[in-house]
Parts: sequence; structure tokens; C-alpha cells
Amino acid sequence: MPLISIIIPVYNMQKFLKECLDSVFSQSFKDFEVICIDDGSSDNSLEILNSYKQKDARIVIISKNNEGQGIARNKGLEIARGKYVMFVDSDDWLEPDALEKLYNKIEKDDCDVLLFCVYRVENKTGVKSQYPYAVKYLHGFENKVFEPKEVASSIFYIPAYPFKIYKKSILDKLNYRYEKGTFWEDHLPHFIVLSQSKRISILNEYIYNYRVHENSSTANAQKHADIIFENFLRCENVLKNYDNWEIFKPYFAARKIKVAFNYFDKINAEDRKKWYKNMRKLFCYINKNYRKEISQIDFNLSMFNKVCIMPFWVYQLYTKISKTIKVTLLYLGLNRL
Repeated sequence: MPLISIIIPVYNMQKFLKECLDSVFSQSFKDFEVICIDDGSSDNSLEILNSYKQKDARIVIISKNNEGQGIARNKGLEIARGKYVMFVDSDDWLEPDALEKLYNKIEKDDCDVLLFCVYRVENKTGVKSQYPYAVKYLHGFENKVFEPKEVASSIFYIPAYPFKIYKKSILDKLNYRYEKGTFWEDHLPHFIVLSQSKRISILNEYIYNYRVHENSSTANAQKHADIIFENFLRCENVLKNYDNWEIFKPYFAARKIKVAFNYFDKINAEDRKKWYKNMRKLFCYINKNYRKEISQIDFNLSMFNKVCIMPFWVYQLYTKISKTIKVTLLYLGLNRL
């Protein structure tokens, strides 16, 4: 049996797929399998996969109709044989010694989930920058094995599936599966595994290259404004049945607020009103049901409160005036120097 199963969903990625696969098959660590799920590609992605199959028996190819990358990952999980599992997006790539470092660390720490740092690569410019989320939000725990409740205020802020390697047994125990046909399909399994794992640790090294381009989920978020409130309710209804929900629920709510704001800042101008409408619906629900909890954590409620009470046009006017005042004060301050 292979020690690591690498699951790669593929959908119309002929432009980047070879770079991804080459980075995997050139790893210094060799004991792995690669499960590629072609999710109904209409380009040459499947042909590229078959060409690699002819060269390396470690690759397993599943070809299926298009159902979304969440369902594709589920298919990979169903047949994964490794002691450990990691997900790689087909437009990303690994550093040459990534698997070796991951395996050595997760074995040494005997943890359920190992987080790691990644490079963020802007596709248009090629600019590569460090993306240290694990270390940023879990500062002080870089050299420790910890339980999620020890870092309750930060654990949900860690990025989702691609920036972790998991012990397969914990995924099986928690029935780790992605939702079908929905935006943010990774949120629920992400929250479950991070809140219910017993041992988590961090590899404080940059071993994964995360490509950002026009087809990323962030870039297409404006198409999915209706999912904001619905996704929160689905996650809430499941998570409240798990251990330590009372500890985690304010931070779960805070994470959803932060995500909604982050996407709102990136939405195209013509779609901002629709996103804001759904964001306000979510915030009003959180304000009604979580007000006491989120008021007791280190969380800036100022803008949250404004969204709860302000219609879109008032919020837009407020932010415009606030920006003008800040620029004016900065200008006056500089003039006094």
C-alpha cells in the first residue's frame, strides 16, 4: 500500500496540468499514489492524464461526468489506499521535496492533520509570495502538537483542503466528504475535521505553489451570492451535533463574517448589491442568534453592526464618506509636517 494518496480533481486544465503532474512525479519521496479524477473535461486533460499513465503505474485515473470538484474529491477518497491523504489542485504544483518533508513531519508528530505554508503565485505576472496562513493564525504553536480547542479563536481561519495533509483514518472516522453542486463545498468538511481532530501540527515550510488566476473561486464568487446564508445554516446544523460546539461556535460565526467581507471587497461593482443583500441577511441572523458569543471574543464588531442596520445605498455612502475623510486627514497631516 502507498504511504500517501494524492487526490487531484481535473476539469479543463490542459494549460497547467503537466506542470502539476511533473511536480508530483519528480518528488524525492517515492511511495505514493496519484488519483486523478477527470470531471468531464472537454479539452485535452484526459489525454494528458492517459499519457502519464503509460509512463508511471502510480497514477490512477477516474473519468466521470461533470459534477464539480467536490464530488471529484469524494471519488478519490473512496479508493485512496494511503496512510495519509492530501489534495492538490490541478493548476497548482509542489516543491521537489514537499512529500518527503510532509511525511517525515506527520510521522514524527503522529498527528491527524498537518498544516503547511504555501507560495501564492499570480498567474498573470508570475509574482510569487509567501502565504503563511498556518503560522500567521497559529503563532506560537509552530513546534507543538495541539488540540483544536487550544486554538479555538484561530483554527477556523486556516485555509481549507489544499494546504493540509491528513491521516486517512481520521477522514474515514469523520466521514469527510464534500457537498455536491454548491459553492464553498469545502467549508463543512473543513470545519468538521479541524474541530474534531485530536492532534494537529504545523510544518513551517513553503512546499506548495497556489496559483491565483481568473478561473479561481475567488474570482467567480459574484456568481454565488445566494450561497452565503444557506451555507452558514447547513454548516451550523451539522456542527452543533459535534463535540465542543459551544467552544467553537463564536469563532465559526466570526469566520463566516470575515469570509463574507473578504469576498464583498472583491466582487465586481455590478454584483455588489446582490452580495450585500445576502451578506446582510447572514449578519442579521448571526446578530440575533450569536450576539452574546461574538461580543465576548476579540472581534471588531463595528462594520458588522453597520451592515446589520444599513441598506446597501447607505452603506456605500458611509464607506465613501469615511474614505474621503481619511484621505483628507492624511493630506492635512502630511501638510503639517
